[in-house]
Amino acid sequence: MEKIRSFLAIEIPEILHPLMEELQRKLKETRADVKWVAPQNIHLTLKFFGAISPEKLAQVSQIILPIVAHCPPFSITISGLGCFPSRHRPRVIWLGINNGNREIVLLQKEIEGKLLAAGFPAEERPFTPHLTMGRVRSGRNLSELQPLIVANQNLELGTFAVREIVLFKSDLKPTGAVYTRLRTFSFREIGS
Repeated sequence: MEKIRSFLAIEIPEILHPLMEELQRKLKETRADVKWVAPQNIHLTLKFFGAISPEKLAQVSQIILPIVAHCPPFSITISGLGCFPSRHRPRVIWLGINNGNREIVLLQKEIEGKLLAAGFPAEERPFTPHLTMGRVRSGRNLSELQPLIVANQNLELGTFAVREIVLFKSDLKPTGAVYTRLRTFSFREIGS
């Protein structure tokens, strides 16, 4: 049986894609050796499953539904440019989350706990809400890129309401990953 590479994420509204693209354009001018993520593929991952069976995917849906059923919508602000593990040794270039960080962490913790109880493997690293902009492939021109990251560490790109989380399928292609929505889980409406 074919396994499906999948993950659970918060999607970034299309209205913010041009702002992320413009920021990437400035960063690309440094000609640093970074594999940039296409703006339409940038998302906030809550849980990466890897390749799992369709039965496991169905189980994920059964676990997620009651969690989001009681979760009210909340707003998040995309704010700050940074790197993992550090600015001096960047491997991942990311945009941070300011407003809404607490809600995301609580939601992810509940999802992780319920999935762990159902036998899904735990995340290897502590969860830090972020949007991956690019992955550094080598040290080429990093000295030009690092000052730009510092200059944009307080950049604010925008605020949006989170009303759902999405289960995505990820197909790896030579041109990059292609993400397909498998299922959307809507938060409860306020007042219901």
